[in-house]
Amino acid sequence: MRGPLRACALLGAGGAYAAAADVAPDGDLAQMTLMNASEKQAVVRFNGRGPLYVIAVGDRIGRSKATVKEVALNRVVLDEAYRYAYDRTLSATARTAVGGQHVTLETALTGQGEIPITYPARAGAQLELTSSLEADIVIEQRDSVVAELHKVRGSSMRLALAAGPYTAVLRRNGVLAECSLALIDAKVTPLASEACSLLSDAQARAKGYARLPTLGAANAPQLPQGPRETWSLEINTGFGTVGDDSYTRRLGDFDFHPDGIIASPRYQLAIARQFSSHWSAVVDVRNLDSQSYSRDLLSTDDRTRTEHFRWWTLALGAHLRGHVDAGRFVRFFAQTGLGPGFAFSDLVKDSQTQVGLALAGSAGLFCMFSAFGLTAQATYTYAPLLRNELGDTHDSGGLRILFGFRGRIWGKS
Repeated sequence: MRGPLRACALLGAGGAYAAAADVAPDGDLAQMTLMNASEKQAVVRFNGRGPLYVIAVGDRIGRSKATVKEVALNRVVLDEAYRYAYDRTLSATARTAVGGQHVTLETALTGQGEIPITYPARAGAQLELTSSLEADIVIEQRDSVVAELHKVRGSSMRLALAAGPYTAVLRRNGVLAECSLALIDAKVTPLASEACSLLSDAQARAKGYARLPTLGAANAPQLPQGPRETWSLEINTGFGTVGDDSYTRRLGDFDFHPDGIIASPRYQLAIARQFSSHWSAVVDVRNLDSQSYSRDLLSTDDRTRTEHFRWWTLALGAHLRGHVDAGRFVRFFAQTGLGPGFAFSDLVKDSQTQVGLALAGSAGLFCMFSAFGLTAQATYTYAPLLRNELGDTHDSGGLRILFGFRGRIWGKS
């Protein structure tokens, strides 16, 4: 670097900094002194033919040689001092009620030679932001801001960073949290609530901050999250098969024949309560198979004599549903549950009700557009409900395919 570096002013988290530069006679070495209102100072030295060195000197100007710490860095940019002020301002104001403030800088530089921008470190570690997280996030390493982003709910995100300690500041709906992280090479580290501490209203109102101790897992606060689904209502319709088993074959032994096809319409009404990011409890009522059989009782040309045997079934169920969101609009799910099943049958004037256990497993997806959406699912049910006096049992479950509509309401996570 050759030529004089003019005096300038910087605005940082600690206030305004005055900067003055000295240039060696040979023009190869420049030294910049930064001083703020409290007379704390730092000296920045630039060497055009070698690394850049940052030297922190003493507490006040005028003192004799105080503790001197020299840190050798990779080459970065000439506005290293500005970047320090920018990062510290953003870091401090990110923890205030107003929000992050961004310092601007205008420069007029004359001279010749290369001005390297940065020499980045190898990003061998990953920080994972979960799909349920929604917040404004500032990620710092020591006194440098390495990332500032707005994370939306609905999909996870991974950031590639150099291994080492980091601090993340999260803001959501007026809630502030500070999280301590330790990233390791070749590993994915999730942003967990156990590593976070909430910032109080008093701390948020002040500019500047004192770091809080992290909390244990038992007392860990919840990370700032966006509102999530709480209750949903699902109305589905479709078709299902009617099984052929010893019960239906026994009807054939008595000359009964089915009146319809082997598939019957199916209906379902379900209510779900989501209690975590990936789990919901579901209760539903649904019909199972229904069928009609008939046989001829010596009909003549003048008179038809037919005997009918009919049944229809339904089931109540309680299910545990696991689900994962694929973006903002699609949710895949699988669930399993059980409950009582009821079979109602009649032969001429003889009616009968039988009760049994119905087991069900389902898988499908929802396509949600805000509060309403569409559903598609496949379900297999085992429900041995119908029994005769000869020991034959009919499974009223089987496979069913359903499509329908789904509505949901939102609440605080």
